[in-house]
Amino acid sequence: KRDMCIPIPSNDDPCLDIDSHLILLMETVDAPPDAPAFTYGKGRFIGYTQFTNRLKQILRKAGLNPDLFSGHSFRRGGASFLFSSGASQLMVQVLGGWSSLCYTRYLYMNEEDRLDAQLLMARAINDSI
Repeated sequence: KRDMCIPIPSNDDPCLDIDSHLILLMETVDAPPDAPAFTYGKGRFIGYTQFTNRLKQILRKAGLNPDLFSGHSFRRGGASFLFSSGASQLMVQVLGGWSSLCYTRYLYMNEEDRLDAQLLMARAINDSI
């Protein structure tokens, strides 16, 4: 088990403001601010197994194959999303809690990003001639 403090900024959209939702949750269940994020009662929180079982139920109801997803899908998706949002590889590594470079296998680049990389190299080659 590893504990990690994740800073959560506020958001102007009340529906997407995780900070205010988390505060409301902690007040509702009478949990301290340092309680796990998925707390639903004093000293009670959703663990990995409960989370993945529920995820698979929801995916099945949505008509998706639950065998193609896991709790780890959020780790990979989060790393890819952060990277595609312009974060450096160091930011992805630190926020994901990786101590090695294994996280780089999760960094997905869509076709547009790959084209941008090719154009960047082409410009560098043309500028050096």
